[in-house]
Amino acid sequence: MEAKIFLEAVAVGFLLFTIVADDRSPLRRRLPRFKVKRIELFPTIRIYTSRRFVHFHHWFIFSVVLLISLFATGGLLGYLFTKGFLLGGVIQGLTLKNQKTPRGLIHKQKLSNPKVVRIKSY
Repeated sequence: MEAKIFLEAVAVGFLLFTIVADDRSPLRRRLPRFKVKRIELFPTIRIYTSRRFVHFHHWFIFSVVLLISLFATGGLLGYLFTKGFLLGGVIQGLTLKNQKTPRGLIHKQKLSNPKVVRIKSY
């Protein structure tokens, strides 16, 4: 019975993130963006600097939380369904083939309008 719950949770996590994590997904485009200054918290976690940004992918975050949940005995992280859901998200993120964003953590920022030339005034 426990194996069935775990496998169902893995399938739910995998399918949910297959739908939501794709950049072309209409569901993802409808999600609100939550950003405070240079830190974006939803739908992705990014920290912006002047020329680069650090992007924490869902599979990376879920891997860390899954490792923590292996030692948790109570609360939400102690449930077998939660551990299976996290594992499903990790598997989905690592098996994603066609992605615009590479799997690295630090990326160069693209200018929003490449035709704009910024001139420094002295």
